[in-house]
Amino acid sequence: MLLAHLWAAHMNAVLQVNSYLHKESIRFIHLEDLILNPRETAESLFRFLGVPLSPAAEHRILTVARTEQFSLGVSGEIVGAKIVDAWERELRSEDTDRIKDICGPIMTKLGYDD
Repeated sequence: MLLAHLWAAHMNAVLQVNSYLHKESIRFIHLEDLILNPRETAESLFRFLGVPLSPAAEHRILTVARTEQFSLGVSGEIVGAKIVDAWERELRSEDTDRIKDICGPIMTKLGYDD
């Protein structure tokens, strides 16, 4: 549960810093959206940035999403559709309930549905 507490504290700090910025200057995207809806998420992000989504960038994003060739930083963990809800499938229900208790309030602020 330590990681749940650390994640919640980190995201609360991010939102606190964000509260001092102009609402139009920062955009949060969910990794899950990028994995499951790569084209729509990329189009939305590029629109926010005010630049066109080039065919080359779109092709790269879609290829990475389809082939699951995206890794999370130094951990090297491969990210793909199978991991989106893996924590709910692979953990015991009492653990997922505890994580939801810890992370739920910040997840709501970040626009996650229950």
